[in-house]
Amino acid sequence: MPCNIPRQTLTNDTLVQQWYESLFRSCGRYSTLMHSDRSFEGVLDIHHQDEVCVSTISTNAKKITKANPDADERVDDHHFVVLQVKGQSHFEQMGSGVTLEAGDVTVMDQRYPCMMEFDGMSEQISVQIPTHMMIDILGASCPSHAVNIQTRYGSGFALRNYLVHALNYSTRKSHSQLTVQNNLLTKLLGEALSIDKSFLSNEDSQSMRLTDVKSYAIKHIGNSELSMDDLAQNNALSRRQLYRLFGRESLTPNQWLKNLRLALASDLLLDKTQLDRSVADICYVCGFKDLAHFTRSFTSHFGAPPARYRKDKISR
Repeated sequence: MPCNIPRQTLTNDTLVQQWYESLFRSCGRYSTLMHSDRSFEGVLDIHHQDEVCVSTISTNAKKITKANPDADERVDDHHFVVLQVKGQSHFEQMGSGVTLEAGDVTVMDQRYPCMMEFDGMSEQISVQIPTHMMIDILGASCPSHAVNIQTRYGSGFALRNYLVHALNYSTRKSHSQLTVQNNLLTKLLGEALSIDKSFLSNEDSQSMRLTDVKSYAIKHIGNSELSMDDLAQNNALSRRQLYRLFGRESLTPNQWLKNLRLALASDLLLDKTQLDRSVADICYVCGFKDLAHFTRSFTSHFGAPPARYRKDKISR
């Protein structure tokens, strides 16, 4: 069953204790070394579904350490795939050291002692994959220490794009997409670690390319000039290839992009921190060129014009 730990900023002894409890649930038995000259800050979210767990950690701690292997602790019998979102961190495990900047990815085995050292405020998102799944696909080559994955080009770049898209989607909505495609994730890991270049089937490759296209669209959602040619060219596709990719979704690229913008508009309209934002402002932030067109599209999709939709939903 899904398990969600609410986001909390920890500012006193009670909340620090909650930090340790959440850290244990997410990572196992770790100790946290805090700076003596500053207040501790730590935010930890955990989401479970099936065998895959997604964690978001943001902290200004000096160091997090696991001193001893806990072979009897089932919670530790997994690998971490870590995406550094902000700041810098340094991992050490089994004599191997890895330094991560924003956008870097590493994989590490949680069954063994390790140390994570942070430079200022650091934010990471990680996927915990059961070790048996890693061994099934990587065999004896499954890494037992922290390994850095280059993400500037090739399969490492594809892995990073997949993580960014899947994690952004899953932490915002649900983890179904990540869970359904966890086999693709492990295959991409194998490819990025140069274990076996034959892992990716044609279907997996197409899923990966579609993820790249969606990641680009999400990043540029506010650009009202974003065209199908832009989506194709910036992902090394022809226009025909782009439309064939979206055939898997039973939508054209235009329809998918329009639905994405309408979903974002709905979220902003109902966000209580955005109530001072006008409908027109939300229209343009979501990449619509024309308020009248936005209103017609929104009404057709949600059954009410934006202003009334906001009023009716928030008053309930």
